[in-house]
Amino acid sequence: MSHLPKKKRNTEKLSVPEKPKIMVVDDEEGVISTFVDFLNAAGFEATGYTDAQEALTVLKHFSPDLILLDIMMPRVDGYEFCRLLKQYPGKENLPVVFVSGKDWEDDAMLTAREGGSLFVSKPVPFDELREVINLALTNEL
Repeated sequence: MSHLPKKKRNTEKLSVPEKPKIMVVDDEEGVISTFVDFLNAAGFEATGYTDAQEALTVLKHFSPDLILLDIMMPRVDGYEFCRLLKQYPGKENLPVVFVSGKDWEDDAMLTAREGGSLFVSKPVPFDELREVINLALTNEL
């Protein structure tokens, strides 16, 4: 189930790159493998990281079009990851979709406050995931 955050959004529709680059950050390798396999088969260029700190380091020189981000991770949780990411020059408006096994309304609210574009609960059907990604990429939230 996805939840739209209550924040001001840019209403300008964005064009989607031909093969959007998506970074998946989750501490569970099985989740990353499943998401990356699905996304690559669906026409995206997906990479995955189990270590949020490593993903933040990579983001200093890599610019994905969207990040799928778990909330509950060791060392750096999804909220802290998003706060740190938004401090990187040129990454302030990078769409971040929080994906979590938690289905709490508070998480949807925190997603908006921490700069996330959307919150999606795991398990998420692939059709819904594709739709959410396309909405975030085109800024039609």
